[in-house]
Amino acid sequence: MKRQQVVAQYLSGSIAFAVVTFVCFRLGLNLVITACLYLIVIVLLSLRGSFVLSAVFSLVGVGCLAYYFAPPDFSFRVRDPLDAVIIIVFFTTSAVVTHLVSRLRKSAETLREQAALLDLTHDTIFVRDVNDVITYWNRGAEELYGWKRNEAIGEKSHDLNQTVFPAPLEDITADLIRTGRWEGELIHTRRDGTKVVSASRWSLQRDGQGRPAATLETNNNITERNGPRKRCSRRRRSSRTSPA
Repeated sequence: MKRQQVVAQYLSGSIAFAVVTFVCFRLGLNLVITACLYLIVIVLLSLRGSFVLSAVFSLVGVGCLAYYFAPPDFSFRVRDPLDAVIIIVFFTTSAVVTHLVSRLRKSAETLREQAALLDLTHDTIFVRDVNDVITYWNRGAEELYGWKRNEAIGEKSHDLNQTVFPAPLEDITADLIRTGRWEGELIHTRRDGTKVVSASRWSLQRDGQGRPAATLETNNNITERNGPRKRCSRRRRSSRTSPA
């Protein structure tokens, strides 16, 4: 993270805490309400910044609660044991929430990095859910089929590509669920209406209970490879049937 971004985040966090503290103090809000408002600010900061930033402002929140809102006023001593418990609960909750948000942000960043890697390959890769609705569409799929990512996501893959299967789809799906994989040749239709033959590989992803959750489909364009072979086979058949 750049230094300017860190400074900006600390500055915005300081301003947010100062505004919340001023408003709560002037309105005479109690310790619990102020702690909840502080917690909201910390969650928002953790979504934008780092774990360290959120941890720092969690400590700032503890200090503000003890100094301004827990009797005696303008003292870091907390007289009432219940107020001390509220402050401890606030700090614990903010630490847990900050940690969870930090993990979610890291997971999201990892997913973005993995998606960027999938965009580097020339193969067409897309992911569809159990209803065959596309949830991911890489750059290779955009180039081959002509549909942009935002146009493809949310559509049913077999309808969008007008897929022609070598066997009944029900049999292919049953084989996929049984073995977790399927391979075969498919005929797809591009956005411009031209046909393309694809060597397709399907890999099934299961959830924690072992139920089908999604399918990763990889397609290689073999239209040019299949063209000469099919023409040769037609010539052989015609030569056999032609009169001597």
